[in-house]
Order: sequence, then structure tokens, then C-alpha cells
Amino acid sequence: YNEFAWRQIMDEIAPRGDALLTAPAPGSGWPALADCLGHVIMAYEVWIEALHGKPRVAEDGAPPIKTLGELERFASRVRNRFRDYLASLSDEQLFGDIEVNAFGDLLAYTPAEILGNTVLHERGHHGDVNTLLYQHGIDSGVPDYRFFVNEKRGYE
Repeated sequence: YNEFAWRQIMDEIAPRGDALLTAPAPGSGWPALADCLGHVIMAYEVWIEALHGKPRVAEDGAPPIKTLGELERFASRVRNRFRDYLASLSDEQLFGDIEVNAFGDLLAYTPAEILGNTVLHERGHHGDVNTLLYQHGIDSGVPDYRFFVNEKRGYE
């Protein structure tokens, strides 16, 4: 579903040009769309690093994003890494506890819990994206899950 929603978001941004990504959005809670979308993708990177036992990447570790192309390349690289990591795990590894540095605390989580959290984290920011778009006069809304189901089933 997140990839479907991401595609819908990109379809809203692309025709309006790269300037929309960095245009200030007062009242949204984010400086600009690029900041919110970069944060969403950076979370995948942060948690994959934690699952590999590496020190947590800084929250502001997302590369500066000025264009839709930069955002798409960053998202593609990080999502592919996420998918590769998921595919590399056996069921035993996926559901076995490992110690993870979660914002300074060493806690036991399963990779399934961390990966699930990461996907839900992205979903949680869809409302922020809607607000950012609305601040720019775009009233489209990231679609509900049912629209994803409709697409999968071939409904018009």
C-alpha cells in the first residue's frame, strides 16, 4: 500500500515541478514537502542500520532534497535495501529477538516488529503530506487503502 500511496503523492507533485518540494509550507508542521518525505524515507535507513547493529544514523541524515529525481533516487535506494534485507531473513531470523539501539536504549525487538514499525511510520506521515499539499492549494488527499485494493482488483 505504501508504494501505491507514494506513487499517488509523486503524481501530485510531478506536474507542479520541483519547486513544490522545497516551497515553504507555513502551518503544516514541516518546513516543506522535501523535509517530510525525506524523513519518511530516512526512517527506513535508520532502522535497517539499527538491525545491522550499527550506530543510529542522525535524524537529519537524509540528503538535501531539491528535486523529484533526487527524492526518487533516495527512496529507490533505501526501499531496495529494505526489501533486500527482508528477503535475506529466514522466518526464524525474522521473528527472533535481537538487541537494537532504539534511540539510545538497547531493547529486544524482532526484525518483523522493526520492519513493521517502519512501514507503519510511513503510513502515519501520509496525513502530514496531505496537509503540506493543502497548504499549497492542492486538495487531493492520499487515497484510502480501499483505492489500493480497487487498483489491485482492476476496478475502475
